[in-house]
Amino acid sequence: MLAVKNFFLPERTKAPDTPQRFSRMPEAFLRSIRRRSLRVKRAKSLVVPDREKRKSDSFVNSQEWTISRSVPDLRLGIVGSLNSGKSALVHRYLTGSYMQEESPEGGRFKKEVFIDGQSYLLLIRDEGGAPEMQFAAWVDAVIFVFSLENESSFNTVYNYYTKMAHFRNGQEIPMILVGTQDAISERNPRVIDDSRARKLANDLKRCSYYETCATYGLNVERVFQD
Repeated sequence: MLAVKNFFLPERTKAPDTPQRFSRMPEAFLRSIRRRSLRVKRAKSLVVPDREKRKSDSFVNSQEWTISRSVPDLRLGIVGSLNSGKSALVHRYLTGSYMQEESPEGGRFKKEVFIDGQSYLLLIRDEGGAPEMQFAAWVDAVIFVFSLENESSFNTVYNYYTKMAHFRNGQEIPMILVGTQDAISERNPRVIDDSRARKLANDLKRCSYYETCATYGLNVERVFQD
């Protein structure tokens, strides 16, 4: 069954005639997360204060986030400013529908996925602000998001990347850079051209770069599948 939940929002009842099924994803990106996750969890040098560790344990082990303790998890962080379009990106991936409003507090979601026939619980953490130490220690992979129509969201990405690098070696974490274009029009033109975006991707340890449109679903699946 597809397990998706936003724990900042009330439960919504799914239409009875809508079939539930697991998502079978092309596996390169998730396999990369899995390899890094296993290596880092065996020997992680980052020391997290007791208070932050308790918060992390509660975050991962809460009843809502757990299908079964026998199901291994993969931890994916989504980082960007409030006007980056990251919440719409996550919502489109999980539900197949478009949500225009950004969530100031972020969100926590889960989805069961399969890699090489093995079931994994994909934990998606849409961070509401700049990445902190507990977030950096928690993630197995990160997607940095900015809006192609918003200069400030573009500048925020590198600032957040730099801050996260203070807490965790970026070479340990698979990363993807995403430029969203959900509301580009004649009245709201694109302001970040392709060359600037790709230079930023190169600065972020030469990570992959995608342009998406959550309004129509363009490239959304690829972001989570590559």
